[in-house]
Amino acid sequence: QDDMQSALDIDRALSVMERTFESGGPVEGRVGTVLNWAGMAPQQFQDFKAASDSYTVQAQALIKGIPSNFDVQTFQKIIPKPPNSDAYNKTLIGFQRQALKTMLEAKLGFYKGLQYKIPDNVLSLANRLNVKDVPALNADQAAAKLESLNGEMARIVGTQTDLYKKYGLDPR
Repeated sequence: QDDMQSALDIDRALSVMERTFESGGPVEGRVGTVLNWAGMAPQQFQDFKAASDSYTVQAQALIKGIPSNFDVQTFQKIIPKPPNSDAYNKTLIGFQRQALKTMLEAKLGFYKGLQYKIPDNVLSLANRLNVKDVPALNADQAAAKLESLNGEMARIVGTQTDLYKKYGLDPR
């Protein structure tokens, strides 16, 4: 039940972040970031910061308990940020929603593999997040699912770094 609450909180945080990007572009994002740092940000940027912080905590809570080498630090590097372009941030949010689905599948599959009975209300909440018909996974399979996700995130972070080095500018 706690894991599903974490997943719903992540989804809610992504929705708050998404609304922030609908209201302005990178220039507004940079101004909002500076104002937030100075303690004078508009409410939407304060909400964004709170959602971003909540997202990080809830992602860590969601993967806790699954034996894997999942690196939350890599996950944090691809959290959307106001100074990025709206299109780039929306792409990151789409990836984050898919990552949330993968983490939930790994978590539910792991517990099914341990022969735990998944309560109907948990399955109903998972369905709200498009997680359906999850197969039972053993510890190695659940870890492999998370490590594959981690590899994809590292590739995205690496691509950002490579573009920065090659062209001397921020790819976002």
